[in-house]
Amino acid sequence: MAAVEMMFDFLFDVCEELSPHFQIIIMEHANFGNNERFQNALVEEPWTDERALVAENWLYRG
Repeated sequence: MAAVEMMFDFLFDVCEELSPHFQIIIMEHANFGNNERFQNALVEEPWTDERALVAENWLYRG
């Protein structure tokens, strides 16, 4: 998770440096709830419950 968050920080830095002439669109499952910059960049609310990418009833609870 730390490496993925570092990658996102790098991408944010590049976008800010090249703004407004650069945009990155990322399709990713990560969600860093404690990272304000990441949360502010979300275009829609994270999918949870019935909208989640992996349905709750698919999870193994062994």
